[in-house]
Amino acid sequence: MAGSRHSGEREPRVVTPLAGGGWTFSRAGGKQNPILAWLVFDNGDVKAVAVDLQGLPYYPTGDGTDPGIVFTSPLPPIGDGERPIGTSASE
Repeated sequence: MAGSRHSGEREPRVVTPLAGGGWTFSRAGGKQNPILAWLVFDNGDVKAVAVDLQGLPYYPTGDGTDPGIVFTSPLPPIGDGERPIGTSASE
């Protein structure tokens, strides 16, 4: 983020961290790595936080600056008999 702001603009601030919630990320078919937390910023951005092999925070972006990153939800896709939460089988 540093250097991407115009002079006089402040960097976005973290409003709250959220638990990773079972989300994972991978690089082009590689092994699944856990998302440990999500940082929510005051400008509405959300950034994933993982930990590298040295135990340091790593921020996989999936926005093209980190090619090949794929985020995977812990929830199964809706379809093939799956129903959205709060619906019954008769709906």
